Amino acid sequence: MNHLDIEIDILAPYRVIATRYDHLTGEDEEVELGSDFTQLAIWVADLGRDRSALRAAVN
Repeated sequence: MNHLDIEIDILAPYRVIATRYDHLTGEDEEVELGSDFTQLAIWVADLGRDRSALRAAVN
C-alpha cells in the first residue's frame, strides 16, 4: 500500500479536476485538466512506486 488516494471528477468535456491526497505526508494536491492528462498519468504511475523508505521515516 502506498498511502495515496486519487479522485477524478469529470465535470464536462475538457473540464476535469483531479485531486491526490498523500496519507503519509498530509499533502493534498488539486489540478484542473483540459485535454492534457500528463499530471494524472504521473500520479497513476506513482501508485506503483515503492514508498517504503518514506513510510519508515514517517513511522
